Amino acid sequence: MKQYSKYKNSGIDWLGNIPEHWEVKRVKDCFKSIGSGSTPKSSMESLYDDEGYYWIQSGDLNDGYVSDTKTKINDAALERTPALRLYPKNSLIVAMYGATIGKLGMTTIDAYTNQACCVMSEPSNLNTRFLFYEFSFFKPTMLSFATGGGQPNISQEDIKLHLFPLPPFSEQTSIAAYLDEKTANIDRRIELLRNKIDNYKQLRRSLISQVVTRGLNPDVKLKNSGIEWLGDVPEHWEVKRVKDVVSSNQDAIKMGPFGSSLTDRVNYDGKYKVYGQWNVVGNDFFAGKNYVDEKGYKELINFQVKPGEILISMMGTIGKCATIPNNIQSGIMDSHIIKISLNKKIIHNRFFEYVYDKDNSNIVKHQLDKIKRGSIMDGLNSSIVKILSIPLPPITEQTAIAAYLDDKTAQIDSIIGKCEKQIEQLSELRRSLIAQAVTGQIKVC
Repeated sequence: MKQYSKYKNSGIDWLGNIPEHWEVKRVKDCFKSIGSGSTPKSSMESLYDDEGYYWIQSGDLNDGYVSDTKTKINDAALERTPALRLYPKNSLIVAMYGATIGKLGMTTIDAYTNQACCVMSEPSNLNTRFLFYEFSFFKPTMLSFATGGGQPNISQEDIKLHLFPLPPFSEQTSIAAYLDEKTANIDRRIELLRNKIDNYKQLRRSLISQVVTRGLNPDVKLKNSGIEWLGDVPEHWEVKRVKDVVSSNQDAIKMGPFGSSLTDRVNYDGKYKVYGQWNVVGNDFFAGKNYVDEKGYKELINFQVKPGEILISMMGTIGKCATIPNNIQSGIMDSHIIKISLNKKIIHNRFFEYVYDKDNSNIVKHQLDKIKRGSIMDGLNSSIVKILSIPLPPITEQTAIAAYLDDKTAQIDSIIGKCEKQIEQLSELRRSLIAQAVTGQIKVC
């Protein structure tokens, strides 16, 4: 890559040196208009119209061009909401707060916005696309300036006062065109890799679903399982409910402690670990920093977790499970977990995981969806888990199926991992190209 012949100190600590002929400008000096918008009263459906005017919310920003909006407003909304203002296409938008803070968008449409959007329009001697890329580079620094606890925000004033390096207009245009071409090429490669990952994930799920419902012998005789969503299963298999395959222990299926009985005892320096949903979803029993002291552990000893038991997520990410490994730190489960002790003579832990986990097969998902249709279900409970049905081959066949799937899924997961690594490398290349181009560390024209 070429570099400029002479550089100078930008006077900005985080920026460093820039080409000698570049300037440093404030955002507010480069636009005739910088503002935001408002939200028509959301309870009045009459103000919204699918055929109405474009109205951009921060959720519409995708770090790219904005050519449509999820929600549109009508003339009645404009009459009732005087703070609404129409911004012309080619405006640059930054989300100022909420889950989308820092998200960017460049409009290809004339549009109104809500109050969470800072809109920069009518540039003066500025290629807006160049500034779009500069904001892409600046985003991590910008987010570090965010204030507030539960909902951090960046203010419109912070954006107006943002200092950035500015080359002559013709050079801005060349840099923007260069980055459009380079990032589009990288984005296409990333999209292909993401599609490949999706295809392999679907292959993985299909393989597991096929094997845990039909076995490894393609010529096996089948019978009707008696369950519509399950269909035919091998003739020598059974269909059992979860409660029929657990151990004879009184607490073979047990929910975590009631929330308030645990909350007051949790700390960050206790001796005994509190295992939660994060351990199940990530299948990582070393994650998490919640602990209880010895007194709390003894008081909640009935909720102790042991190697070989299975933990099931019951709130939020429903339908995930994981077997507790041998080398865990002593501890208890939290209130969002159900633990199961299986009867090892009847069912293999790994086979159960392949059947139960929503990322492996749809067997449990079908049943939970059916239960949801009949009632309001915010989460699982032990009563629901007990009645879930699973296909059940002989234990020796389960062991063979689990070993086969461990091998095949490891191969698929390896391919997915390599694709994810390539995406990570391409994303870093994209960030690096933008950073070098908009700060003048490389010369592209």
